[in-house]
Amino acid sequence: MKQELEKLYNILTVFLGEAKNGFDENTYQYQFSCPRCIDRDGIMEARKYNLEVNIQRQVFQCWKCSSMEDDMKGSITKLIRMYGNEKLLSEYKEII
Repeated sequence: MKQELEKLYNILTVFLGEAKNGFDENTYQYQFSCPRCIDRDGIMEARKYNLEVNIQRQVFQCWKCSSMEDDMKGSITKLIRMYGNEKLLSEYKEII
């Protein structure tokens, strides 16, 4: 289980960067900087870690963007399609 969690985490870090507290095998919830907030509001937004990803439930949500009726919530598959690439999506699907 730990190995799969770490692989999932590593896929996310390719396009989201490191999570606020790094990889922790005891948690399924990670906080990242939201790429949409950064695009819209600038690099200082990166320090806020608004994007939460739950790899056990396979969902994500940006608490800032989604409160503004943006489309920054849903499945991790959707997140990878938005900001990752087909190779990462394929790797993700193999793990889950």
